[in-house]
Amino acid sequence: MLHYEFVPGLRQHEMETKGPFFWYWTLSTEDDLGTPYRDDNGGAFDSDGETAAHGTRYLGGPVPRSARRLRVNFTPAEGWTPTRSWCRQLDIALPGGRVTEAWTDPRQDLAFSANGDGTMSDRRRGLLISAGG
Repeated sequence: MLHYEFVPGLRQHEMETKGPFFWYWTLSTEDDLGTPYRDDNGGAFDSDGETAAHGTRYLGGPVPRSARRLRVNFTPAEGWTPTRSWCRQLDIALPGGRVTEAWTDPRQDLAFSANGDGTMSDRRRGLLISAGG
């Protein structure tokens, strides 16, 4: 499961002008064993949090104990215009958890940054993403 939050949270006027899912980024998961993961992007999100809006996103199934690498790919929300380079993929070494980030070309620009501790931040809005259970 992936835990994340938007800081500040979503504002009512943003949802009214941009639609209820303007913030809806997606993820896909794969591992070195070729395990089939669902890409339904299920989870929960507290859209009422104005100071911080917390959410979870399921990875699409359990990660086998014998897997040695987990890759999580991120796709930004439709219509989002990046303002700087962003982390589009995390490779997580298992079982230790060492994280390697893959970034977009700086000209493609977006606001995500990996923090080096298994989390990512969205500098535009203070989004923090962390892998966990």
